[in-house]
Amino acid sequence: RLCIANKEPLVMAGPLVMAAAKAAGGAVLPVDSEHSAIFQCLEGHRPDEVTEILLTSSGGPFRTVQDLSAVTV
Repeated sequence: RLCIANKEPLVMAGPLVMAAAKAAGGAVLPVDSEHSAIFQCLEGHRPDEVTEILLTSSGGPFRTVQDLSAVTV
């Protein structure tokens, strides 16, 4: 099992991480509170049974619509 404490490894190398876990016959398990809660709620359900997952924000820096209009990739 590969336990991940944040989303960054999956954001940066998700396909590689998931392929390695699958090749090793293992699983990727979230240990961060929000991600673990989602994982636990989804356990035992098929992906086609879930239409939406809604996460609420707990704070941190928020951007205005004006700030977001200048965001580039």
